[in-house]
Amino acid sequence: MKKSTIILIFLTGLTLSLNAQWQSLNFPAGNTITGLASQVDNFYIPYVEVYVSTYGNGVLVWENTPPWFTINNGLSNLNIFSLTTSESGHSAGTDGTGVFQEPFGLFGWYTSNNGISEYIVGSVAADQHDTIIAGTSGGGVCILTGWLGTWSRITDLLWIKSVYKYGKYIYYSDFSNELFISPDNGTTWNKIDAVHNVTALAMIGDTLFEGTDNGLFRSPDYGSTWSEVSLFSGSPIQCLSVYGTTIFAGINGGIYSSRNFGDDWRNISDNITGLNIGFISINDSTIYVEASNDIWGRLKTDVINGSSEHHADNNVAIYPNPATEIITVRSNLKKPGIVNIYDDLGRLIKTEPLSQNKQQIKVGDLT
Repeated sequence: MKKSTIILIFLTGLTLSLNAQWQSLNFPAGNTITGLASQVDNFYIPYVEVYVSTYGNGVLVWENTPPWFTINNGLSNLNIFSLTTSESGHSAGTDGTGVFQEPFGLFGWYTSNNGISEYIVGSVAADQHDTIIAGTSGGGVCILTGWLGTWSRITDLLWIKSVYKYGKYIYYSDFSNELFISPDNGTTWNKIDAVHNVTALAMIGDTLFEGTDNGLFRSPDYGSTWSEVSLFSGSPIQCLSVYGTTIFAGINGGIYSSRNFGDDWRNISDNITGLNIGFISINDSTIYVEASNDIWGRLKTDVINGSSEHHADNNVAIYPNPATEIITVRSNLKKPGIVNIYDDLGRLIKTEPLSQNKQQIKVGDLT
């Protein structure tokens, strides 16, 4: 019986990882994962980078295909507490040596502690640009605008548990389980009556979602009033992530998504083994999750739109996918592209030029 072929397509300025189910990236065993980030890199040809921070082994990277490799050049401390991605690169908070930053394309880390007074950094967050927030143990919340510059402290000298950045809004929780919001990038702060012990935060428009150790809650008014999302009643929320108007929630039991502000939810765990979801990362093409110390990836539009056959946001259609004999690629391609075809173990098995708006590719000899 022939095995279905998994298809990964690269178009000029566009990356799609097309797959009908989740695929394990076979993250090396024996690591304690503390953060997950991903991006589509268009520096030479488009490809996906997945960064995973660990406590004890620094940062490991996956670039389209196995194997994983470490990027620890410049890291003087391999005990990473947290990881985030902004427009220009990655930032990592460490256990005792502050913040390190890695600009995209350089594959090396630089110390970024100018203005930080306490070097245990348990949480880092960023917006889509280069405004980065660091929560420290005893040094409060610090903000960095730009890259490898000077941090400014924007709270008292507090012990910070977690930070979250959304546009001009900054949130932090402390180890007293109190939650605070700043509507102006840290100039002023207001206390929010958190429902339970805060474990994760996310926003869609004006709606704030609060993941707690006792369920998921949402507020239409920045935390003044709360309502419980009944599906997760009593369940600890381990992570939240947002792409557009779709919110994702990870629990010890799977990953769920909602496209209507949390009114209805869909279990999208499917074939993931080990359903303890700890981290979620979404880039322009793919959603990645950490599940029981492994990393899994799946096409973003598959889990958001519920279909892996047609991708309207990129004007690309590929069918059938998975495939056994022939695939057809239809697109509005204006420049030549490349089709890279992988098997279900992530191995590159064929490369084809793509030069037509409708093109057939034989894959029967690959299975």
